[in-house]
Amino acid sequence: MAQYIDFKYVRENADIEAILAHYELETNNAGDERRACCPFHEDENPSFSINITDGKFHCHAASCGEKGNILDFVAAMEETDDLRKASEVISDICGIDLAPPKRGKTKRVSRKRLADNSAEPKKPVRTRRTKREKPADEADSEAADEATSQKNAPLDFKLTLDPEHEYGGSRDLTETDIERFEMGYCSRGTMKGRWCVPYHNPDGDLVGYVGRHIADPVPDKETKYKLPKGFHKQLELFNLHRVKGHSKHVVVVEGVFDAIRLHSLSMPAVALVGTAMSDAQIQLLVQSGFKSVTVLLDNDAPDEKTRTLIAKAESEIIFQLSRHLLVRSVVLPEGEDPATVDDEFLRSTIPVFPS
Repeated sequence: MAQYIDFKYVRENADIEAILAHYELETNNAGDERRACCPFHEDENPSFSINITDGKFHCHAASCGEKGNILDFVAAMEETDDLRKASEVISDICGIDLAPPKRGKTKRVSRKRLADNSAEPKKPVRTRRTKREKPADEADSEAADEATSQKNAPLDFKLTLDPEHEYGGSRDLTETDIERFEMGYCSRGTMKGRWCVPYHNPDGDLVGYVGRHIADPVPDKETKYKLPKGFHKQLELFNLHRVKGHSKHVVVVEGVFDAIRLHSLSMPAVALVGTAMSDAQIQLLVQSGFKSVTVLLDNDAPDEKTRTLIAKAESEIIFQLSRHLLVRSVVLPEGEDPATVDDEFLRSTIPVFPS
């Protein structure tokens, strides 16, 4: 029997921003009503709008006219008329159930899955945004509550990792780095063939792993980086639990290896594991007591299109952060990222932990 899907429940609990990020749809404004170049036709002037509160979208170009709700959007992006498939894609992206969970029951990870090193516990359902406009103080308070109440569930298992695998040396990771971040090569389960780095929440609880495929180039049908299915990366900041409380300044970088490199140089850094920053992540920085931020994104994009997308993402991050913290941006030399750039460049640019 096919699994029951509550389409209304899926629509109302979908994380619209996570879905836009999944399809790499770059919006050019903040607020609930976002605009972008339409993904359904050749579009140089942003004619596509989507409301991140209710998920309704509309292309205003006369030659297109696509519109509907978030289920329709995902179905169109997946080139399918099957709303069941669209719902399953949303479930995977947002880490939500396909129907309201039954009250009073908690799903447990089986011992068989624990032994396979591939278990991923269900994550809490993301609450729907509200359309009612609120005073700034109330809105900030609710954003703070969202950032602290919707954490990924702590894992009740650990992957068996090989810290002595040769890949660590190929990344210039020191024994101290490997030991401090408890990383290593995984030879079984869903992360098989990947160098895995544990991912913690702000309290230091293990909530997931980032797995980097050790092959270059990465094999077909594989991704360079992998996160557990259903993991809400927009609710966490990699390495935050190590740096909070030790400095009023923090560096925001893209990848885990970037953060590891800066941390090894006594520079407080957190990683987005991507180029998008959510309201919840910003609130985590505010709640952790940081007063200033340096945005340090990669500058090794292979083509002009990618460089343009990253520049837009950086501008959006700076804009959102500047509403709460003092922000500056540092541009790396062309072709470099924080994990590869010369030590002296970083030392002359980035503050270190206070002595």
